[in-house]
Amino acid sequence: MPRRPDAAVPDHVLTGEYFIAATATSAAAHNSAGNPTYPGPQKFRTRNLRNVMAVAVTGDYEGVLSIGLGVRSRTPVTVDHERESVKVFRPPSGFR
Repeated sequence: MPRRPDAAVPDHVLTGEYFIAATATSAAAHNSAGNPTYPGPQKFRTRNLRNVMAVAVTGDYEGVLSIGLGVRSRTPVTVDHERESVKVFRPPSGFR
């Protein structure tokens, strides 16, 4: 990934032709005991998805969680604040 979303972590190499950076503020990445709320991998490939190729947690500091997505094509992205989700859509024909 060509940018550094969080200066506390090194640059990330992420598979993809294009990249999406998402940042969540007031994120609860750790519980009160200091254990991660997401114990899974910090970086993984998504071979079964049509457009998203890879996902990486690129930063986690002071309640700010940064995520990087590597995608195959330029893609419209929407953020649903009520459901706290990010949706990556297949681009419509003619999208540039």
